[in-house]
Amino acid sequence: LFRQLDHSSSRVKRSALDVIASFHSPNAVDGLLDRVAQSEDLSWAGMLFRTALRSAKERKLEIAQAFITNPTGILHPSLVSRNLSGLLRPVINILRSESDTTVVPSLIALLDSESKDVQELVEHTLQDITTHRIAQGEDASAEQNRAHAAKEWRTLWDSKRDHSWVDWTRAGLINAGYELAGDLEDPESIQAIIEATGDKREYISRNATRLLGVVTGHVRNMDNKSAKKRKKYWRRWFKRRQAKLRGAN
Repeated sequence: LFRQLDHSSSRVKRSALDVIASFHSPNAVDGLLDRVAQSEDLSWAGMLFRTALRSAKERKLEIAQAFITNPTGILHPSLVSRNLSGLLRPVINILRSESDTTVVPSLIALLDSESKDVQELVEHTLQDITTHRIAQGEDASAEQNRAHAAKEWRTLWDSKRDHSWVDWTRAGLINAGYELAGDLEDPESIQAIIEATGDKREYISRNATRLLGVVTGHVRNMDNKSAKKRKKYWRRWFKRRQAKLRGAN
């Protein structure tokens, strides 16, 4: 099958890739990435790369981080200066679901992308990772807003580059209007974070839920739940935990 990926016929190559993709095998990833690095055809390189990502399983994040920080290490040199939006979308979507702030500088650099879709996707991803949002000027042009966003994100990164994800998230929740004056483990802080899980802003609700997992040790994947259901669940959980603590005392 891998030999057929090098066939002169596009139809044969795509058929072979479809079969490889159907296996979802991590063993195919390195062979696919080798061909990505060799291909000077952006469309074909994109198909190979997306198949590699879908097959990567536990390595997805590693590959996404490698691409976002150094695309020249994965792509043929002739493709690096091209419009990479088709490759960036799956990479950014993987990073979006993680709590890794080390990729923030690479994402900020993509705010200068010529693709509006990439710009918007990057903005949402930065919000999802950092729990921060840069306000846009109502009367400003799209170009002015883009330049403003890039400048503000760089300033924010410079001031918080050494902060942990927990610190970023705490600061973001405070900026969003939630009071977290004491230690995050304090009952008052936990209750405030629980209220944030019901926030209508998805990046606030989702990261508040993740933060509760870190603070309480009770991890619950609720990404597919509504903010209302997240808050309802955590309110019940906290009430039961407080009752247990009172009973123990």
